Amino acid sequence: MRKMMAVVAVALLAAPVMAQFGNFGPQDAKQLLANPNVQKELKLSDEQMKQLNEATKALAEKLDEARKAFDFASMPGLFADYGKTLDKIHGKLDAKQLARLEQLEFQAGTKGAFKNPRVFGKPGVQKSLNLTDKQKGKVKGILTEMEKDFKEIDDDAKGDIVKQIQANVKKNKEMAKTYEEVFEQLTEEQKKSFDKVGGAPIDLTSGFFKDKGKKDKAKEDKKDEKKDGKKEDN
Repeated sequence: MRKMMAVVAVALLAAPVMAQFGNFGPQDAKQLLANPNVQKELKLSDEQMKQLNEATKALAEKLDEARKAFDFASMPGLFADYGKTLDKIHGKLDAKQLARLEQLEFQAGTKGAFKNPRVFGKPGVQKSLNLTDKQKGKVKGILTEMEKDFKEIDDDAKGDIVKQIQANVKKNKEMAKTYEEVFEQLTEEQKKSFDKVGGAPIDLTSGFFKDKGKKDKAKEDKKDEKKDGKKEDN
């Protein structure tokens, strides 16, 4: 029972942090750079991959240390440091890579598990959809209202871990609602052009936590195999 309670505590306390990387909410363009499939698609340089791999390894190790010590207060800071690496890499992408990344962000925001209405505010997306000035104005107004609501939700939850978890759920629901509101501003022809706007589809289900989970499971499976082997020897 004590172990189960500890696991629940970890999940609840880590949720707002994990939300930054898409496991509990939509990802923006910079956060998508943490996705191995996105890295391959953009053909990041060896130096960029080295920076990412080192930062990802450091993050995983520090998160594991924080988890074992139940030091959840340090987690947001760890992700903020990791985010700085993503910012640096994003800032050095060329025009072609940025254009493709915007397409992938559109894919993630319109076809992923979490809808992200913010993608409709991107100039490149609006151009690809051929939005009229009237539609752009409508979208801007809808997104502005959503951001105001988000600020109120975040301000209310500040300093309270339980409220922060609840806030994340509220914001995801608000995003889904806002997405539908923006979607209704589009013509049938614009709605049909989503595949063109997002470009060639790629698998965006990979990510820091999912990949780390697979690796952790693989390690546990190997440990179990060794234990079983020792039992057979005995």
